[in-house]
Amino acid sequence: MLNRHSVPRRCLQSKPSAPGTTTPDMPRSHLHHNASGLQHLSQLRRRHRCWEERTLLEGMRRRHQREYAPTLQESWDFEDEYRRISNDVSNRILMHVRDSSGWKEIKHGKNVSVSMKNSMDYSGHIYRVEALMEVPAEKLFPFIHLPEYRSKWDKGLQQYKIVEVIDQDTSIVHSITHSYGLGLVSPRDFVFIVHIKRYEGNLMTTNSISIEHPKYPPTSQYVRGTSFPCGYAVHPVPGNPGQCKFVAILQVDLGGMLRPAVIDSAMPNSLINLITDCRAGIKSLKTY
Repeated sequence: MLNRHSVPRRCLQSKPSAPGTTTPDMPRSHLHHNASGLQHLSQLRRRHRCWEERTLLEGMRRRHQREYAPTLQESWDFEDEYRRISNDVSNRILMHVRDSSGWKEIKHGKNVSVSMKNSMDYSGHIYRVEALMEVPAEKLFPFIHLPEYRSKWDKGLQQYKIVEVIDQDTSIVHSITHSYGLGLVSPRDFVFIVHIKRYEGNLMTTNSISIEHPKYPPTSQYVRGTSFPCGYAVHPVPGNPGQCKFVAILQVDLGGMLRPAVIDSAMPNSLINLITDCRAGIKSLKTY
């Protein structure tokens, strides 16, 4: 790095000369050395700015994880901690399902629409998918969250498995996505808690959020993503028991160095594909 010890004292004391010229006090070799040093200093500053930006993004991500993803070691009774987390997430998902205000529709298809708005949980967007499904609610609900079904119909996932059971309605899941956009978005993996909740009127919800698990730490094989409060909701269509309404609430930090614009452009199509795959899966699985 350029400093006052790397330039002769007489050069520091000399008056500036016109660009491209030399003076008796500044030989041409020293002029070249000075220009090279300034160029190197400029490069170091740019690298430092990039490092600061990466550090800031990583710091934000870790703060969100500490707030919403407590580890097993942070509580003597982790089952009580899981229940507390599950209840909190369930209340948030129920609020998003029932509150239709403030959403902006960004994509729609046959009996399906995708909307988004700014998230209250992190610096990105929260997405809402609504679809009319030609299947009773009681049949669709297990189909969208149980691994024996989800791993067969969801083409966006290469793995979806339960790694720990907390109780009959709560479990820990590890999922791995496929790459997306011709490799623009590389595979991600997620570790999250899933809690099942049932309400009056036959409204059923899955409620999930990322956690840290000692048996599934981040690895170099996949980029670790973070799920903020997410969930699926299913309820019957009044007067038509053969149909149901499916609502998905998603807000995820895909990790890595993806620009927000890349995520915003990829998410709508990905969510439409979720509904398309689900509808196709219901038709193709004869044993269901």
